[in-house]
Amino acid sequence: MAVVYSHAAIVVGSGAAGLNAALRLYDYGVKDVAIVTDGFLNGTSRNAGSDKQTYYKLSLQGGRADSVESMAETLFSGGCTDGDNALAEAAGSVQCFFRLVEAGVPFPYNRYGEFPGYKTDHDPRTRATSVGPLTSKQMAEALGNLVIEKGIKVYDGWSVADLICRDGECHGITAVNKEGGFAAFSAGNTVMATGAPAGMYARSVYPESQNGATGAMIRAGVEMQNLAEWQYGLASTKFRWNLSGTYQQCLPRYVSTRNGVTREFLRDSLSDEKIIEYTFLKGYQWPFDSAKVNGSSLIDVLVHRECEAGGQVALDFTHNPSGLDEAFGILTDEARNYIKNSGGLIFDSPFARLIAMNPKAIELYRSHGIDIANELLDIAVCAQHNNGGAAVDVFWKSVNTENLYIVGEAAGTHGLRRPGGSALNSGQVGSMRAARNIAAKQCFASDEAFCLFSAAEAERKYGVMIQKNGENYAEIDADEARSMSNDASQLRETEKMEELCRKLDGEFKTWFEKVRAERSTLSAAVTAYNMCACRAAYCHAMLNSAKICGSRGGAVCMQNGKETPEITEMRTRIQTLRYDGAEFVTVSRPVRPMPEADGWFERVWAAYSAGECDQ
Repeated sequence: MAVVYSHAAIVVGSGAAGLNAALRLYDYGVKDVAIVTDGFLNGTSRNAGSDKQTYYKLSLQGGRADSVESMAETLFSGGCTDGDNALAEAAGSVQCFFRLVEAGVPFPYNRYGEFPGYKTDHDPRTRATSVGPLTSKQMAEALGNLVIEKGIKVYDGWSVADLICRDGECHGITAVNKEGGFAAFSAGNTVMATGAPAGMYARSVYPESQNGATGAMIRAGVEMQNLAEWQYGLASTKFRWNLSGTYQQCLPRYVSTRNGVTREFLRDSLSDEKIIEYTFLKGYQWPFDSAKVNGSSLIDVLVHRECEAGGQVALDFTHNPSGLDEAFGILTDEARNYIKNSGGLIFDSPFARLIAMNPKAIELYRSHGIDIANELLDIAVCAQHNNGGAAVDVFWKSVNTENLYIVGEAAGTHGLRRPGGSALNSGQVGSMRAARNIAAKQCFASDEAFCLFSAAEAERKYGVMIQKNGENYAEIDADEARSMSNDASQLRETEKMEELCRKLDGEFKTWFEKVRAERSTLSAAVTAYNMCACRAAYCHAMLNSAKICGSRGGAVCMQNGKETPEITEMRTRIQTLRYDGAEFVTVSRPVRPMPEADGWFERVWAAYSAGECDQ
C-alpha cells in the first residue's frame, strides 16, 4: 500500500549539492526540509575523484588581478552557456568556498592566509584548488555531518520513480524502495540534486552506486538542454578513477597487451617527442576535446582504437616511456619547469616522479588493492561528466515547471567546455541560490491527496513488470549501455546513431509490454526504465547536434566516414529537448547574455532590503 510523506521542501539526492541545498534551506528558515536518497553514502560526490580533484573559484592569492566579471567571462566563453548562470557562479564562488572551509574541508592556505591556486583545463588563470584526490568526498562528508547535527530528516533507500507534476507545477516525487514498496514525497518545492544519468554508458568512470533521476524529469516533460555535451576521459577500469593531472604529468608509459605481448602502441602513430608532449598535456587537458584531436586528445583516440582492436590498454608507472633520457632533453620547457617545480625531475620511473609530485595519488590506488609500483593499470576512455541537464534560470529553477529546482550535475549549466572543477563550485552556488529563492517566495503548499493518488498509480504501473514472461530488465539495460559506449560517446557516426535512436525509441515505448522483474528487483527495474528514457532522449539530442553543430566539445562527429566540421556560430545557441508525451522535440535558442548587473551601492542596498534580490 502506497503512502505519502509531506514536507515544505524536499531535496532529492545526497551528494555535495543536495546536502548544501538542504542545509541552506534550513539555515534560511525552511526547517521542514527533508532529503530523499537511494543511499546516503552513494553518489558521485562521495565516491569519485582524480589525482587532485579540483574546486574552481575566484583567485584568492597573489598579485595577479581577478574579478567576478573575469571569472564569469571564462565560464561564459566556453560556448552554449547562459550568461546569468555564469555570473552567478562566479559571484557566489568565494562565499560558497569559505562555507566549505568553515565546515572543515581542509583547502590549503599559506602562512599569511592566502589560498594558492593552480591552472586547470580551460582555465586562463590559476583559480583551481584541491584537498587531494577526494575533494568532493570530503565536501560531502563535512556537509553530511552538518545535516546530521541539525537533525534534518533523511529518507534513505528510496529511488525516484516519477515526478508528480500537474498543470506545469511539481508537487514532489513518487519513489520505490528496495523491497518494492512505493511512496509519494509531497512538497511545496522540490530540489533535484540527483547527478547525471551515470549508468548510461558501459565504459564509465562514475561510481556504480550512482544512478541519477534525469529520466524521470525527461518523462515528466521538464525542459532539458545541452544533453549532447558530455566529457569523456582516460580512466582506470578495475577501480573507476579519473587519470588526469599528475597521473599524466609524471609521464607514464602507455602500453597494450595482445597475445601475451606488451608494447608501446602509441609509437605506431606518434614520435617519442609527441608522445611525451601529449602525455604531459593530458594533465591539463585531460577531457577528450574535439579541438585537440591533433594534439593531446589524439591519445584518447588511439587508446579507444586499440581497445576496439582487442588490446588490453594500460598505464605503466614502473618504466619510463621510450625516448625519455636522464637529461629530460625531450621535454618541452613548460613540462620541464612544471615537473621541476613539483619536485618530480627524477629519472628512475614515473612512479618515483609521482611519489615526489603527489603521493596521495598512489595511496588512493593502494587503498583499493592496486599497487601501481608493481602492476599495470588497465584503462579506457570513459564517460566522466554531463555538461547538459535540466534547463534552469538564474535561481536554478526549472524554466518550464514551477516549484522545481535542479542543482549540481543534474542541471545543464555548463555548455561545451568548462574549467576543471567548476562543477563543484556550480553545485554549491546553484543549491545556495535555489534555497534563497525558495525561502524568499514562502510557497510551501502541495496537494497531498493528488500525491497519494500518484503513488498508487506508480505502484500499479511499475507492478506490471512483476511477471514470469518477458525479457530481463538487467540484460536490456546492459545491452543499451554497451550500445551507447560504442556509438554515442566521444566518436559519433550519424548513421549508427540513427539506428541506435530507432532501437532505443522502440525499447522505451514498449518497455512495460516486454520487461520482467521480481519484487526484490523492482527498484532496479524502475531505475533501468528511467535510464532507457535517458538514453533515447540523449541519443536524439546527440544526433540532432551532430547534424546541426558538427564536431565540437567532447565529441567528434562523422557522416559517411568523414568528420563533420564544427559550425562555430552554434556556440551562441543552446539546444533544448522536451518530451511531449509521444516524441522528443529538439530546438535551439540563443544563449542568455551576460547581465550588466547594477553595481551602484545605494540602489543595490535598497533592492536587497526590499527582498528583491532573491526573487
